[in-house]
Amino acid sequence: MKRSDYPTCFGLTKQLLVGSGRPDDVTETSQPTVPLCRHLASSLLSFGIHHPDEAVAVLNSVPPAASVQKVFNHLLLLTLFGQRLQFNERYLCTLVSALAFSYAQNYHSETSSGTPVGQLHKQETALWHEVVQLRRLIAHPTPVKALGPPRLSDSQRWILISLVMLSGSPDQNLFELITILPVRFQKSLAHLIAYPLGSMVGMTVKADSTRWLVVSQTDEKTYRIAQLHSANMDSIRSVHREQIECLGPASFKQWQNKNQLAHREFERPSQDWPVKRAYKINSPPIYLRTIISLLQDDNANIDTIASKIIQHTELADFLMSSASRDNRLQLAVNDIKQAIMTFGLERISDMLIQRALSTRLHQKYFPLRTVCAHLETIIAGVASQLAALSPHKVSPQNTSLLATFSTAPLFTLPALKLSKTIQVSNKNTYDINTLALQHHTQTIGQMAVELARGWQQSDCFIGILSQWGKLPSHCPKAYRVAYSILIISVCWSRKWLFGIHGQCPQTDIAVQEALSFSGLNNQTEMIVLATMSHLVFSPEIDGKLSAISRIYSGNSVY
Repeated sequence: MKRSDYPTCFGLTKQLLVGSGRPDDVTETSQPTVPLCRHLASSLLSFGIHHPDEAVAVLNSVPPAASVQKVFNHLLLLTLFGQRLQFNERYLCTLVSALAFSYAQNYHSETSSGTPVGQLHKQETALWHEVVQLRRLIAHPTPVKALGPPRLSDSQRWILISLVMLSGSPDQNLFELITILPVRFQKSLAHLIAYPLGSMVGMTVKADSTRWLVVSQTDEKTYRIAQLHSANMDSIRSVHREQIECLGPASFKQWQNKNQLAHREFERPSQDWPVKRAYKINSPPIYLRTIISLLQDDNANIDTIASKIIQHTELADFLMSSASRDNRLQLAVNDIKQAIMTFGLERISDMLIQRALSTRLHQKYFPLRTVCAHLETIIAGVASQLAALSPHKVSPQNTSLLATFSTAPLFTLPALKLSKTIQVSNKNTYDINTLALQHHTQTIGQMAVELARGWQQSDCFIGILSQWGKLPSHCPKAYRVAYSILIISVCWSRKWLFGIHGQCPQTDIAVQEALSFSGLNNQTEMIVLATMSHLVFSPEIDGKLSAISRIYSGNSVY
């Protein structure tokens, strides 16, 4: 993505609002409105990622006197909100482009109205329609009053929240928002206080009885400041936010001059500020590869393995808490070596891979993420329970990991990034490939196999995942038990969450074969359901019942 700056993004906003959309504007540089909105949105995303200090300086230092500047500031603040809160890039880009289009419609109301369905991809239409419905509200002088009604979607709420925060006192606005919005927004709003809402970049401040200008923010509580009336490098230093007193905004030109001076000497110190770095899903982290190699070494030393794991607090805490729950006496485990010995090296390997994979799958927000995560948790949990109950020698941790790889493609399907609906089939419910019918070029099973290869799983592991779509009796004997458990896990989980709609002889045959090969029976379902009952519920989307079990219409679940 080409790096965009303030003049580029502002110029595109001005072109959208003033230089396009009129019948008499037929210049060679004019673009159709929707492509221009998309271009503007992608430029704003680039601007926010590559120039976060400049973005906040614009919001703090450039007076929003002109209407074009007000629109630009709203688009920019929504972009920064989404990036700070780890919105999926495609979802955020669509949200911003639809908002830009809504503003363009307000500017050219005599020539345009409604959602431009003919210019949109099918997957975008519903989200664009949601945003365009806010046309009148984004022009309202007190948009905070519109945040109360429960019929608003979360996407609509974030647009209005960002608009409310552009004017008045940030503290007063936040207090008012907290009293109006659902509780689930509070954590997100708190995360936005340090950046961009409370950031002082572009402001003049007082420190040691001297006036300074805040050039950049290096973490939640640290700023780099430059003395206002000095051009020396010695006049630039880092301070804690409690050491400075905000006096008011500087001019944007002043900030630009001081920023150029500061950048001669300093570079941005962290890749995780202000936007947490996103990691690729298709391969494991390097540190995990090192740990797994040690775990697979026949001459592995537990002390060496423990020292590597303990360097990563999240993994160490996860293993110790898991060991505390799983040992027979339910004793607290506070030592990583004891946790390793509780499970054994092979099971520890599967547990760490599953933890790392799930963390990466969940790192980006999109409307269906909660639903996808819930399905992942339930199917993996059922698989683990069935493996523990099976008389065959099969590891609950390995089977749970197989289930997680099987559902992982739900988090990567482009069609699910913009949707609030998962289209499921009522036929062949034992097959993971019928779990989401949204259009994609590969089956879910094929994507799971590719992902497992990227995570360097064994040939046997990949072979089991390659069986999706088959009956257990058609699989190689070495894969039957594990694959049978996967089939039962998917089928029962879908039945509990979606209900049964019509008979499917193929599913009945698959489940009976799977029960036979795994050494289980129909009574096992009630045993597993009893242990999983606390998870058998519908997660919410926009504060309403989720997309997986509310209303059924054909093959779609709304």
